[in-house]
Amino acid sequence: MLKISVITICYNENCRLRKTIESVCKQTYSNIEYIIIDGGSTDGTIHTIQEYLQKENIKYYSEKDFGIYNAMNRGITRASGHYIFFLNAGDTFYNEFVIEKVVSHIKDENVIYYGKTCLVYADGLKQIQDFEKVSGTLKEKIYRGDMPCHQSIFSPREALTNHYFKEGYKIRADYEWMLYCISKGYKCEGISVIISYYDVNGASSRLKNNRLLQQEGQMILAEYQQKQIDNEQTICSEIETGYRGITRKYIYLFQLMTTWMALKQKNSNIAEYLAQRNYRRIAIYGMSHIGLRLIEELRERNMEVVYAIDRNVKNLFLDIRTVYPKEELENVDAIIVTAVESFYEIRDMLKQKIECPIISLEDIIYEIAEKVRIDD
Repeated sequence: MLKISVITICYNENCRLRKTIESVCKQTYSNIEYIIIDGGSTDGTIHTIQEYLQKENIKYYSEKDFGIYNAMNRGITRASGHYIFFLNAGDTFYNEFVIEKVVSHIKDENVIYYGKTCLVYADGLKQIQDFEKVSGTLKEKIYRGDMPCHQSIFSPREALTNHYFKEGYKIRADYEWMLYCISKGYKCEGISVIISYYDVNGASSRLKNNRLLQQEGQMILAEYQQKQIDNEQTICSEIETGYRGITRKYIYLFQLMTTWMALKQKNSNIAEYLAQRNYRRIAIYGMSHIGLRLIEELRERNMEVVYAIDRNVKNLFLDIRTVYPKEELENVDAIIVTAVESFYEIRDMLKQKIECPIISLEDIIYEIAEKVRIDD
């Protein structure tokens, strides 16, 4: 009987972890090893995990790690199953029969199997993603930068122990692993099983990380292009990758705006979020359409917007004091960055000029959305 190792990594996920653990415990398949890798949480996560330790198949380890892929590798080294599956904290199996159905499809223990995923967006939309329906052969899809959702993949343990996730990558180490497996002749097979509910608002789906996503993807593709991993297949060029990155940017932006709109419809607002953190005097970086909408929302809630920051001051006609980023900045309680894709560069630049929290608008919206979902 095949043994399946399910690994959940987490850090300060007390509000989201319970439903993940419950979905594993409810699986009808009996030969499951469940490993929880905690990064040393301080929010009560450990107490939640300990409630389930009376079950023989659950093990947990709480220790400081060095990032998400380091934590995943720690889980791999402790797994003993024939197959390994990663289920992130906050995500769940689609139903209690998932592992039983997946095992019934496994005919060769050297094959990587992947199924469908139900994507869960911050605005409440749920949508099935089927990698099999994406145009192109499997190699064509992989070589142009695509891969099945990681939370639909059941991998032979040896495919992971033979090539651990490269921890130098922050977002795309799972893609590098998949490309390696393809290059070494591992077969991948799609199965008609919906595997998990997957929250798409994680790090790799944030607009502020889009550039890093593109950069890592290009680095990985360039590495394997040099190795000429398949004489019959051309890996996508940097131009194609760049084009795909631009498309992804606008998808992320659309998701951000629809989530913001959904929050307003539920009477959840950014001003309340700021007030709860004693941020009363606000500056806003980036006076595009999004910046203007943010000013309007904060003013409607009597939040003081002291000034705006924008590189294009001379071409803007605003009813608020606007300064260049290089000018001296008046002290405020927080600066909200609406130019989300350039957040890290902007944050680092502002930190040299002012001592206050510098927050991405994207992070605020998704944090509010997550709280709304938990409360519901």
